[in-house]
Amino acid sequence: MKRSTLVIACLLSVTSIVAVAEDGSDRARARWEAFQASHAQAHAEAAQKTLTAQTKNNGSSAADTTEQKQQPDT
Repeated sequence: MKRSTLVIACLLSVTSIVAVAEDGSDRARARWEAFQASHAQAHAEAAQKTLTAQTKNNGSSAADTTEQKQQPDT
């Protein structure tokens, strides 16, 4: 391969890489922020479901214990 052909091929490669990579950091940052937001939302929903389940379990067990206290010993 001639030296001039090699230089032109390298220049075209670098130019195309720069054109594709242009604005790449902004897209990566936007994807990362969207990922963090969706991740935080998923954790918040999971925490809310856990809290609701714990509240239901605590409420039913509290009702069971009051019923047991009201029954006379036989």
